[in-house]
Amino acid sequence: MKKRLLCIIVIFVVAGMFTGCTEKKEIERKGISVAVLDNNIIPVEEGTYESNRWTQYIDNASGVNVTWVPIPRYETVSRYNMLAASNELPDLITEFDRVFFSSFIQRDLLMPLDEVIEQYAPNYRKYMEENSELKDFITYDAQTYLLTSKRSRDEILNYGAWIRKDWLDKLGLEVPKSVAELLQVARAFRDNDPDGNGVNDTIAIVMAHWQEAMPYLYQAGGQWYDENGTLKYGHTLDRYGEAFRFMKTAYDEGLLDKDLITDRNWTIQKELWETGRAGIFIGRYSTEWNRELLTNHNEAKPVPMAELRTEYGLCSFYKEPLPNLYTGFNKNMKYPEEGMKFIDWMISDGWFTLKFGEGGIHYRMIDGIPKVIDSQRRAQESYGSAYILVSQWQIDPAWYPRMAADDRISQILAEEDIITLEENEKVPYRRDIEVDPMIPKVVDTLNEFQPLRDEIRIRMIVGGAGYSIEQGMVDIRKAWESVGGLEAEQLMNDWYRNNR
Repeated sequence: MKKRLLCIIVIFVVAGMFTGCTEKKEIERKGISVAVLDNNIIPVEEGTYESNRWTQYIDNASGVNVTWVPIPRYETVSRYNMLAASNELPDLITEFDRVFFSSFIQRDLLMPLDEVIEQYAPNYRKYMEENSELKDFITYDAQTYLLTSKRSRDEILNYGAWIRKDWLDKLGLEVPKSVAELLQVARAFRDNDPDGNGVNDTIAIVMAHWQEAMPYLYQAGGQWYDENGTLKYGHTLDRYGEAFRFMKTAYDEGLLDKDLITDRNWTIQKELWETGRAGIFIGRYSTEWNRELLTNHNEAKPVPMAELRTEYGLCSFYKEPLPNLYTGFNKNMKYPEEGMKFIDWMISDGWFTLKFGEGGIHYRMIDGIPKVIDSQRRAQESYGSAYILVSQWQIDPAWYPRMAADDRISQILAEEDIITLEENEKVPYRRDIEVDPMIPKVVDTLNEFQPLRDEIRIRMIVGGAGYSIEQGMVDIRKAWESVGGLEAEQLMNDWYRNNR
């Protein structure tokens, strides 16, 4: 009897071991892979995009096993297409460009999401009911294919410009109100030693993201414009050439840094600004560009240049549409319910810690507002925002000083934030189509056009007298036509006639 009982016990123990292994494998299998856009912002000592303090936080807090797949931020189209060709797309595909997803929908690579939202995402469903203006951005043929959330006011502004007010005061100059005045001030900075070091080493203008900074001021950015009732792509317009005439003039006259074109991550541009050698900065909107400048140069007074009129009128630097990052679900993913649970956790409260850090370490709550404790530590560890897929953050400009750390520079930057946001919001932005249609042929044409355009616009800047702006625009239009640009224009205008 004892032997028989022992045998039974052994059988149950062994069976339990196998069951435990099976359950463990099932748990391990129920993970998801998620694309994260790699902007090269994670300090080496913090880890990698695949593994760091914030990926560990997500694993522990979300209850979802996530594998992160870094996608180079400015190579998203080519990288995603390569992964699609090899059947290796991540489960959750992220991108800021909504129209990018149209070809994936047409190729049946994305799944409709209405049912999984209904079943597994009550928080996200409620959010969308309260923000129904987002619906047109995420549907295709009356089905939901994408997930997104609203941008905060400070996230609408994409580019910005700052100028050293202390240098202007020294030379008796005013903040420029037009690109013509901007060139005149830049020449004065170049020629009159505004930093007073007795050395002819001033770089008048530094730029980050120079490719798109100026064209939007000229109403010729990477979007479609209504030109007397006909849609035209911005980069094929004469105005686009004029934006690069500004760039060419500045480059030829030594107003721009000669390493601008090859400065891949804008490291040199940033260093020139932070070390006080440059007087004008044009790049992504963030007053944080000024932190190191103020640390190194107590006398520096960077102020925003929001209003820069061109011969075509007043238009701001690029402003984003209402939706923030878009996420699509790979049609072949095994566990869409896990992906939707992840989104539901993120929209509920997961985004907050990723944006502001850990309470008591990176911030403390004061009257319901998260206040930075240590600005240096926050700068080192604030890359958690890269993992936010959806968010409910909405800024009130009055919060900036209350959110910032108490040190002098953080408070200066907070006051700058208020001024910069309010001044930029006053400047009109031209967007003739609120929601671009998803037409795969148009998307493919734009993707084929981009590398041809990139080469030409570089020549327009650095080609000197041997390559004129006029010749550059002739070549750009030839490139546009060679990839089917005229057909893309026809498709867009067919849609426009029926939907304007």
